Amino acid sequence: MKDLKKLIINFLIISLIGIIFFRPQIFKEDIKLSSKTAYYFHGFPITTIVKVNPTSELNESELNEYEIKITPIKSNIWIGGVESDYETFNLWDLKLPKDWTISGPENKAWAWINQYDENNKNEIKIKIRAKNYIKILFGYHPEYGIVKVSIKDIEKIFNLSSDSPYVKWDTIYINELLNFSISPESKEVILDNNIKKSLKLNYFLIFLNVLVVIFYSFVFSIILTFSKNLFLKHFLIIFTILFIYFLAYFPGIYNSDPLDQVNQAITLNMNDWHTPFHTLTFLVVLKIFKHIGFYVFIQIIFSSILFAWITSKFRIREIFIILFFLFPLTSLFLITAWKDTPWTLSLIWFSFLVYFSYKENKFNLLAFILSLSFIMLFRYNGIILVPMLFVFMLILFKDKIKKIITISVLLIFLYFILNLFFYDILKVKKTYPHYSKDFFIISHYVVNNYPFSQEEKNLIEKMLSFNSIKERYSRSVSSLFWGKEGDFTNLENFREYRKELRKLALKLIFSDFGTFLEHEMFSSAWIWSLSIPCYFGEYKYDKYIYFDAKIYSIGLYKNPKLPQIQKIIEKITDLIFNYFKILTTASFYFYLTIFLFFVLKNYRLILIPTILSTIIFIFISVANEWRFLAGNYFISILLILIYFSRIKPKDIPSTS
Repeated sequence: MKDLKKLIINFLIISLIGIIFFRPQIFKEDIKLSSKTAYYFHGFPITTIVKVNPTSELNESELNEYEIKITPIKSNIWIGGVESDYETFNLWDLKLPKDWTISGPENKAWAWINQYDENNKNEIKIKIRAKNYIKILFGYHPEYGIVKVSIKDIEKIFNLSSDSPYVKWDTIYINELLNFSISPESKEVILDNNIKKSLKLNYFLIFLNVLVVIFYSFVFSIILTFSKNLFLKHFLIIFTILFIYFLAYFPGIYNSDPLDQVNQAITLNMNDWHTPFHTLTFLVVLKIFKHIGFYVFIQIIFSSILFAWITSKFRIREIFIILFFLFPLTSLFLITAWKDTPWTLSLIWFSFLVYFSYKENKFNLLAFILSLSFIMLFRYNGIILVPMLFVFMLILFKDKIKKIITISVLLIFLYFILNLFFYDILKVKKTYPHYSKDFFIISHYVVNNYPFSQEEKNLIEKMLSFNSIKERYSRSVSSLFWGKEGDFTNLENFREYRKELRKLALKLIFSDFGTFLEHEMFSSAWIWSLSIPCYFGEYKYDKYIYFDAKIYSIGLYKNPKLPQIQKIIEKITDLIFNYFKILTTASFYFYLTIFLFFVLKNYRLILIPTILSTIIFIFISVANEWRFLAGNYFISILLILIYFSRIKPKDIPSTS
C-alpha cells in the first residue's frame, strides 16, 4: 500500500511537470503568406523570431546585386563578415572611409572592422549578390554602440551593446518569403504589417503528446518506486535532466571550435588545429545519422551511463544527484560539443576505474584501454598525460605490470596507426598550434627586453614585430595572432621555423629560468588566481550557435525545443555569473581538489589523475578557459556528494 501511494505521487508529479514543459507539436499548420519578417508567441510568455524557410529559387542570371549601407549611430562598431545565401563578400576588398580600420588574417574572406570616432558617421557601402537574405557578423560587447543597416527599402537598427562579449550573425531578408515553418508551440503569427493569423488547435496531436508524456512518466515512476537497481534509477534521473537541457539548447551548444570541426567533417577538408580524432567523431555521426543533434545526444547517453555507474557504486543520494545535474555548469558543459567534454568524461572514467580496480582487486583491461585511448586522442595534452598515468598505474598495480605494459604497447601502436590514417589517408593538413607555446614563451622575454642577438631578433620578427608583441602580450596566446592592418602574425612561419622557435625557447628557459617562471605564473594565473574568472558565455541564446548555410542541412542551427526552459536556465546562469563568480573560476575547483586530497585520504586515488592534468596545463596552456580543467569540478563535487551520502562508516570504501 505504501509503495502504491508512492507510485501515484511520483506519477502525478512527473506527469504534471511533463505536460507543462513537454508540449511539442501541439500546433502544426503550414501557412503561406508574403512578408519579410514574422514573429510568434510561445505558450510560455516569450517572444521569439519565427524560423523562416525561403522557397524562391533564382537562376544566376536572375540574381540581383544589393547595396548594403552600414552607418554608425554610436561607436564602437565591429563587423566580422558579410554573406548572402549566394556568396561571401571579402572585407579585404572594401574601400574603407576615413577612420575605419581593418584587421585579421590576410587572404581570408573575413576581417574585423571597427569604427571608433564618435563624430565620424561615415557609412560603409558593400555590394553583394543575393537570393533571399543577407547576413552580417556583428560583435557584441558592453562598450559597443549602435549601427543602422539599409538594404533597398529595408532599414534595421542593431544595438551592439551587451552584458558579455560575443559575436552573432544577424540576418536580413530581402525578398518576400512564402513559407513559414511555424514553431510547434505557436498560437499566433504576427507579420511585419501587423496582419495576424491564428493557428487552429490540433487536438489529435495534443492527445498524442500528452499520451507520450504520461507513458514516460509512468515508466519513470515505476522504476523510481519499485526498482532495486540503483544504476537504472540514477541513469534515468541523470538522463532526464540532461535530455531537458539538450532539448532546451537543441541540437546542443556549439561554439566556434566545434563549428569549425563540423565544417571540416562535411567538406572532408580536415586540419589538425583540433585533434583529428574528435573531428572524425563528427564525421562518423553525420555519416550514420545525417543530423548533428545525434552527436550531443550520444554524448549525454555516455555521460548518464558514466555518472550513474559512479553514483550507484557509492550510493549517492538521489536529491544530491538531482541538484548536481540541475546546476547549470554541470549540464551545460555536458551538452556542449567541445572536444573537452568527451576528454573530461574519459579522465573521470579512468580516475574512478583506477579506484574501483584497486579496491575490488579487479582489472578491466578493455576499460583501461578505452579510457586511456580517449584521453590520448581527444586533446593534445592527453599525449603528455597518458605516460604519467602509466607510471601512476605501475606504482599502484605492481602485480599487473604485464597488463599495463600490454596497454602501453597497444596505445603506442594505435597512436602511430591513427597518425598514418589521418595524415596519409584522410590527408589532414598540419597547422601551427603545436608550436604557438614556444612563441608564447619567447614573447614574454621580448616584453622583458631580453638581449637577443640580431639573428634571434630576425627569427622572431618573421612571426611578429617586437612592438606588436609588447602591445598584444596577454594571458592568452591568441591575443598575439590578431592586430591592425599590415601587422599580422605570420602564421605560416610557425610551421616553417618550428625547430628554430623550439630551440630558441629552450635556450631562453635554460639561460634565464626566472623569466620563464614569471611567464608561467602569469599565463597560468587563471588556474591559481581566484580573481580571474574563466569565460563561459556559450549558454547565451544569441551567442552559442551561428547560422551557416553550409551546415543548415544537417540541422546545425538554433532550434530550441523548450525555449521557455532555455530562458530559465540562462537567467539562473546569469545570476551565478553576476553574484557567485567564484563558482565560475577554474582556480576555485583546483584549490578544492587540493583540499580534498589532504582531507579525504580514502579517495586520493581518484584525485591524482586530475591533479596531474592540472599540472600539465600550468606548463602547456596557451589560453584561459574553465573547460580545460572541468575534471577538477566534476571529481571534487562528486567526492563531496559521496562524503555527505555516507550512511554508516562501514559502508565507506577505504584505501588504508
